[in-house]
Amino acid sequence: MTGINVVAGKLALVAALTDELPDCTVGYSYVGKVHAGARDYVYLGTSTEAEVALAAFRNDSGRYRRQEEAPVEVCINITRKGESTVEASEVRATEVGALIEDYLASNPTLGVPGLLIAKIFGFKLNSTADDDGTYTNLDYSVLFQSDLT
Repeated sequence: MTGINVVAGKLALVAALTDELPDCTVGYSYVGKVHAGARDYVYLGTSTEAEVALAAFRNDSGRYRRQEEAPVEVCINITRKGESTVEASEVRATEVGALIEDYLASNPTLGVPGLLIAKIFGFKLNSTADDDGTYTNLDYSVLFQSDLT
């Protein structure tokens, strides 16, 4: 495979999470965290700088094998209108996060050719409340590791 593999991994994860989390809106978003309405929203955000071995060389059988490591944000945004404390939104964010963790643990390659593993390697949990309700963001850092030719 030529090129990068992280896009195929992200597409596979969005499709899988759409099936696994029918009560959540799942998709891509590069515009940042948005709070609108009482909803549960999971999106794949930006990929930070990826590590990849030099891929410019070819041999008689094609390109040299190379490793790609691309970190991607998987963001869970929970909005609870009318709530005054963040406990309800944090509990729901943790429930959705556990489903994502379990899915990746059971399906580490996401069925993507060349993808060795998609694994969680960190998270951030932030919550706030205002006069309208509570908001929780649980952002996972997921590393997509691929072996490419």
